[in-house]
Amino acid sequence: LESRRIARFQVVGVDGSAWLMVVETGRWFTEAEGESGAAPVAVLSHGLWVRRFGGDRSMSGRVLTLDGRPYTVIGVMPPGALLMGTDLWLPMGVAPIRIPRQARQYAIIGRLKPGASLASANADLARIAQRTELAHRAEFKEYEGWRLDAVPFAEATTSQFQLRLAGFA
Repeated sequence: LESRRIARFQVVGVDGSAWLMVVETGRWFTEAEGESGAAPVAVLSHGLWVRRFGGDRSMSGRVLTLDGRPYTVIGVMPPGALLMGTDLWLPMGVAPIRIPRQARQYAIIGRLKPGASLASANADLARIAQRTELAHRAEFKEYEGWRLDAVPFAEATTSQFQLRLAGFA
């Protein structure tokens, strides 16, 4: 596969059952596959599976090469599992505990448990952020005033593209 034409989404520390990840064929990642040094595996988007591989149901177990590295296909996502144009899902290959505290390049996507509200999730996140700030701000200035906010997925992924209207007098 040509890497410049493949939109990748890396996952870290994700249990597919927590996300209710259901694959079209094959399976989702195991926790062990997300660890450093694990054999490289991939889950294809439904679109890539159909466009590039004709919907071949025997894709699981096949090896694809991306950036000169072989990846074993373990599954295919269903048609409705769209995420920012993702073609290929890959484990990040690092345990969450090993990500540096000052790292800020990650977005977190989650699902509210049944019966939970966005307001209750944000209250929980505010408590977590406050504890984190207190525990780490002396060592990392990035934690001063640190916040965590949950927003609906559609808002998070489209807010930068919304039309901005301005009034002129």
